[in-house]
Amino acid sequence: LRGHGSKDAAPMHDWEADPRSYDECLCDWRGRHGWTWQQVADELREPLATIQMHVKGRYPADTRQRRRLMTLVDAAA
Repeated sequence: LRGHGSKDAAPMHDWEADPRSYDECLCDWRGRHGWTWQQVADELREPLATIQMHVKGRYPADTRQRRRLMTLVDAAA
């Protein structure tokens, strides 16, 4: 995936392929966008309390759907 805009745009990050833990990716994703945790929760259609648990390392074993959504949100930005 590539970002919108000029053909020289940096490649879109593929969160599904990122080998880091989901909580690390979530923190990185938030930082790249400059969002609050509430904005992250809104983008992922999750309650804030759920996102807060995920950041503390308590998340489902299978995070593929959430990682794909992160990538799609980036592509739409």
